[in-house]
Amino acid sequence: MDEKSYEVFTHYYNNSTLSSLIYRALVGTRTFFSAAVVGQPGVGKTSYGYYSLKTALMRALCHNSHINDDADACVKYIESQYGELCMQRDCEKPDAIDEKYRFMYYTGVGDLKRFLADAKEIVSHPEALGGRRVVLFLDDLVSKSSYQIGGELRELYMAFKEAFRLIRLASGVVLMTAIHKNYFPDEALANSEFVVGRYGYDEILFERWTYARYKKLWYGDKFYFRALKPLWEDHIPKRAAFGLPVWLEKEIDERKIYTLKSVLDRILKAEEKEKRRKARKTAGGAE
Repeated sequence: MDEKSYEVFTHYYNNSTLSSLIYRALVGTRTFFSAAVVGQPGVGKTSYGYYSLKTALMRALCHNSHINDDADACVKYIESQYGELCMQRDCEKPDAIDEKYRFMYYTGVGDLKRFLADAKEIVSHPEALGGRRVVLFLDDLVSKSSYQIGGELRELYMAFKEAFRLIRLASGVVLMTAIHKNYFPDEALANSEFVVGRYGYDEILFERWTYARYKKLWYGDKFYFRALKPLWEDHIPKRAAFGLPVWLEKEIDERKIYTLKSVLDRILKAEEKEKRRKARKTAGGAE
């Protein structure tokens, strides 16, 4: 692990609440964990989710092998088992951990169909999990609007709702990203930690918000009201090393193009079908 990768790993290992919550679910100290991370495009939602999950996975592997709760010892153990790790912006290809747990990430061109196939397997054969935690990391792939578009995207949305229900009951981890909370299915949002990312001066701040109940005295009368406040915060340095790995960013860009083409194809086919219908109607009336 190079110096930049070590900096990213140790920061998430020692400072990320999201990574710690995922880790607790992976080792079984909590039954289920789901997080919905929102924020404007470019704020770093995907890199935050990816590094939090990867750090938690590595930490869980160390825990299962009875490695002391120490970042240096964990890195040494993981690399002795899997080879050199890469965990920073300049990573041009997945390392052994990425390859081993690739089934957890749904970001590339073929990932829509792959998720549908995996979700079907989970729903059809939950006993095959053998007590293992199911982990889904869906980067901007689940949206209510997908249901209205229809076709493959509608299947994705419906499969996700079913898979989420099962994972919640059978124990697991779900990470989702989107630009707004309205993109998520209501059930998923109701059972998830809601995290908002925003720019700070020299950092990206990810805040888990919650409603708190307050009391106010006014001329002897008591008034109670609810207001949002941060439950916990993760501070991510605004430095190049903490950006999304090159290989993963490339896959995400390809997936976005693929998704856009799918939507445009359906729109164009619908328009062509409507034109043919009108042409037949006009021809019938002329006769």
